[in-house]
Amino acid sequence: MRRDLRWLIFIASVLFVAALVGANAQAQTRLHNSTYDVVYDAGINSPREVRWVITPAMLIPRAKRVNIGFRSDTRLPRPRVLDSDFKRSGYQRGHLCPAADRVYSLEAMRETFLLSNISPQSPKLNMGLWKTTEIISRGLATKYGRCSVTVAPLFFDLNYKFIGKNRVAVPDAFFKVSWCPGRTESVKIWCIENK
Repeated sequence: MRRDLRWLIFIASVLFVAALVGANAQAQTRLHNSTYDVVYDAGINSPREVRWVITPAMLIPRAKRVNIGFRSDTRLPRPRVLDSDFKRSGYQRGHLCPAADRVYSLEAMRETFLLSNISPQSPKLNMGLWKTTEIISRGLATKYGRCSVTVAPLFFDLNYKFIGKNRVAVPDAFFKVSWCPGRTESVKIWCIENK
């Protein structure tokens, strides 16, 4: 492994650990979905980490993206995030595990619309660089046969900004790493401000 790649992986690890600092471990819940996993912090109504795998077979459309609708995750304690918490907030509902990674099944695609997989994102980020990171990750899966992805919303201090009646925490930034096992040249790491 090249020295600069090891350095990048070290920095990514430090950023990832920093994303979890200040998290209330008692409020965290592990949610296992059929095609992705979430560590969710009910204390701030936000995912702390989302992980999934992309393969070329998952990118073959077998289901149309119909009007699925965002919905609360009933596995979480109340008060749960509601779709209405995003209305007139200035933030969009940003998928962490994107629906476009799950077009092979309507059921898998529906799971990505659970609000436990959603984070408030600025419109510029959601429709710009964030979308680009998703396209790059799918490209890695297509090129190398398998891509693992981890996303962590970052909160730089405990002075959280909240939106909505149910107090959904707005991340300061997002950390994302996409890599293909056994392919060191395939590692992509992003740390993107939420603005």
